[in-house]
Amino acid sequence: MRNAGRAELFLFHGASFSQQASGARIVTARPTREERRADLVRRRQRRRLSMIFGSLLAASLVGIGAFVAVRVYADGFRPLAAVPVTSLPGVERDPALSPDGSRVAFAWDGGGDEPFDLYIQEASEEAAGSAVQLTNSTADDHSPAWNPDGSRVAFARCTESGCGVYTIAASGGDAQRVADLERFQVRHLVWSPDGLQLAFAGRQGGSGAFSLHLLPLDGSPPQRLTAPPATYPGDLDPAFSSDGSRLAFVRTALDGRQDVCTVSARGGTVSRLVLEQKGVTGLDWSTDGREIVYAANRDGAAGLWRISVDGGSPRWI
Repeated sequence: MRNAGRAELFLFHGASFSQQASGARIVTARPTREERRADLVRRRQRRRLSMIFGSLLAASLVGIGAFVAVRVYADGFRPLAAVPVTSLPGVERDPALSPDGSRVAFAWDGGGDEPFDLYIQEASEEAAGSAVQLTNSTADDHSPAWNPDGSRVAFARCTESGCGVYTIAASGGDAQRVADLERFQVRHLVWSPDGLQLAFAGRQGGSGAFSLHLLPLDGSPPQRLTAPPATYPGDLDPAFSSDGSRLAFVRTALDGRQDVCTVSARGGTVSRLVLEQKGVTGLDWSTDGREIVYAANRDGAAGLWRISVDGGSPRWI
C-alpha cells in the first residue's frame, strides 16, 4: 500500500513537471463565487477522506503486527540461541539436562582412547571446562538419565559381554546396580516422570534391530514395548511424555529413513507423526504434552522442529 501511494504521488508530480516543462502557458478565467464555494467543499471532502483512510491504514498495520506477534509467541516458542557448554578434547556424548535445567550430565572418553565415564557440570557457557567426574570404571559408562528430582543419575555400564543398568547420586559416591542385562546392548536411558521405571533402547547380541524396553526399578525384568523389523537399525532416543503415558522415539528404517513416532508406555500400536528422510538426531516433549520437538535436517536446513501429537505439518522453531 505504501508503494502504491508513492507511485501515485510520483505519477502526479511527474504529470505536473511535464506540463511545466512543455513551456505551455495555461490561462484560466477567474472563478465565480459559486465555483470557489464548490471547490472548497470538494477540498474538505478530500481532506476528510484522507484522514479516514489514514486511520484505517494505521489500524490495519497495528492489527497485522498484533496478529504476527500472537502467531509467533502465543505458545512460548521463540528463536533459540546455541550456547557452548563443554570444551573438552576427545569425544563427548549423550548429554542430559537436569530437571531444573541447571546441570548437564554427559559421557566423555577423557580425550583419548580411554573408557567413557560420566561427568556433570553447570549448564552455562561460563562453566565450560569445569566438569566434575562422576564415575570411574574400566567399562564404558554412558547414556545418563536424571531422576525426576535431580538427585540421582541412571546410566548404562557396558562391556563386550553385555550391559548393566546402574544409578548413582548426582553428588557422587558408589554406583548401585539396578539390572544386569547379559548379551544386551543398551542405549539412551530415560527416567519415567514418576521415578518408578526406566526406558531404554536395546537389542540382544550384536545384531538385529534396537527396540524400546521398559525397566521397572523393583527388580522385575524389562518389558519390550516395540518390535521393528529385524532388518531395521530400529528404535532409538525414547522420551517420556510429561504424564508418563506415552513415549516418543525415532525409528530408523533399512534405507536410512527416520520417522518420529509415539507408543503407549504399555506397548501396542506405534503412531508415526513425521516421515522424515534422514537426519533426525533427537527429540523431546513440550511441557504441556501437546507437541514433540525434534532435531532434523529438512530440505537441507538443519534445525529444531515441532509437531502436534495429533499429527499435521512440522513447524520450524
